[in-house]
Amino acid sequence: MLRDLCRELNLDFQELEIIVVLDKLRQKHPGVLLHIAGVAEPEIIAIARQWPSLSDDQKQHIRWLVAKFVEENASNSTLPGIEQTERKKTQ
Repeated sequence: MLRDLCRELNLDFQELEIIVVLDKLRQKHPGVLLHIAGVAEPEIIAIARQWPSLSDDQKQHIRWLVAKFVEENASNSTLPGIEQTERKKTQ
């Protein structure tokens, strides 16, 4: 069926077959792709395992929180040579 679809839409069958396999693997075993990508942090793998059970709103909230933490960390590291505790005192 995929081959017929590719022929009708003039798409590369091999590329789509890889996408299908990766998608099935991601759905059944989300942590496996993280290992392949070199992500070995147990916390990230634990989150990936639970990710499919979250709603779209919950996923968006988590992405927002991570972005805010990254933003906060970046703003706290813009003062070279000042210790973390000294920065907190001035805030």
